[in-house]
Amino acid sequence: TFNALSKWTHAARYPVILMGDLNTTPFSTSFHQLLRESGLHDSTFGFGFQPTWRVGNPLLQLPLDHFLHDEKIAVHRRTIGNALGSDHRPLFVEFSLGASR
Repeated sequence: TFNALSKWTHAARYPVILMGDLNTTPFSTSFHQLLRESGLHDSTFGFGFQPTWRVGNPLLQLPLDHFLHDEKIAVHRRTIGNALGSDHRPLFVEFSLGASR
């Protein structure tokens, strides 16, 4: 659950990245609660709307795959790749350790 993830991020001794299909959009209250409680940042900031889900359905395109990070991670580039056979498009993120942008 998101509550367990939030607790885990606070206990982590190293920089934290949470990446993957969270089966939620950045518009949901549970997603905002996860960000608020975990202290993680959404990597979409500054990169615009980037839907990853529902390949083959142009009417339903949602960003379900996420890259969340703590303040020790700087995101430099974030792109969505071409369909590769899944119903999700791949998410590519270039980042480094350092102050967040």
